Amino acid sequence: MTQNGETKTRILKYLGNAYVPDPVIDHAIHDPLFLHHLLQVKNSPPLLDKLMKEVLNAPNTAYSQPRRLGLKEIANATRSILNAATSESLRSSDAVVKIRLDACYSCENRIKAPNQGIYKVSKHVLGNEVCRLCGCHIETKARLLKEQCPAPDKGNPGFNRWGQLIPLTRETNS
Repeated sequence: MTQNGETKTRILKYLGNAYVPDPVIDHAIHDPLFLHHLLQVKNSPPLLDKLMKEVLNAPNTAYSQPRRLGLKEIANATRSILNAATSESLRSSDAVVKIRLDACYSCENRIKAPNQGIYKVSKHVLGNEVCRLCGCHIETKARLLKEQCPAPDKGNPGFNRWGQLIPLTRETNS
């Protein structure tokens, strides 16, 4: 599957596999701000239809020149994509999140997000604290169901700081 094909599949999944015409998906792939708007109205069929009709009725949808986005637009698009990616089925319970965040906030590997690279934008959306070991934003990672803490728990061998069993690898078996 091509990269655009994979992106199309992911967008349709985030939209609840609703019928979305190809020109609308193509527009979303090439315009992150439009994707942001599409994800914002996904639970409102009248607004979703209106947004799709705007694209379908546009005189020219050629994408010869990609649009340059500002930091605010990138941050908003990132927030929408993150919200879709952390849907209810992928989120940890509030009790689990509290345990994880307590562990993270007391960890020596918690640092302020550097003011460089992707962190320049992402820290405004995802929080200013990251893990030195994995580089993830603490607030976001703690909420994701399938994530694991990379730091071993010094007081509980075989487990990480979130209380999860550390999987055995070849390195730990030898």
